[in-house]
Amino acid sequence: MSIFNIFSKKNDYKDYIFDKKTYSALSLAQFTSVFPEYSDFEEEQNIKIWDSIFPIVLVGYDFIRNNTHKDKNKLTDLTTEIKKLFHKGTDLLFQDYITFITEKSTTNEDLSKYSAYWMSKNLQLYLTGKLKNKIEEKRFLDIFSIFLKASYNDEKFNYHNFITQNFKGNMKTQEGMLEYFELTENFAKNLFISMRDTV
Repeated sequence: MSIFNIFSKKNDYKDYIFDKKTYSALSLAQFTSVFPEYSDFEEEQNIKIWDSIFPIVLVGYDFIRNNTHKDKNKLTDLTTEIKKLFHKGTDLLFQDYITFITEKSTTNEDLSKYSAYWMSKNLQLYLTGKLKNKIEEKRFLDIFSIFLKASYNDEKFNYHNFITQNFKGNMKTQEGMLEYFELTENFAKNLFISMRDTV
């Protein structure tokens, strides 16, 4: 059985969201390691801000990319689960993302660019200092536009395929979870390294 059967879009979406929250959390250290100019994200308050916004981008991006958002029942189910698993008000943030992206985006290229833009604008509402200015820059937008496309769009090199092909353990064990976390970190690290000299 594929590991991603565990993270399939079940009615309650709990595991689907867990997968995106994990990818978001484990990618942060890899991002700041490869791009140290964004190292202020590692400060405790900024980690909390990251954890409140980037998982929503990942959830929403994958949801829209598969056209699942057009099913009102599934959209309602996912929004309800977000309300349970995130802090108060995150469901409204998710609804804002869905509305913004569906109004702006018509292609997968647009989807990644507008998702990176939405992410930047929402981070700016809470971040301060130099970091707030840095995430307005084109480089930040390009990094996360590429990150989203490579993670979910490319048929040969994407997060889903990498984990499916390399995961050998059992997610019901501690060893399996640690293997899953390590693979996720490695994928994110290699993805950021691959774009270091091109953005």
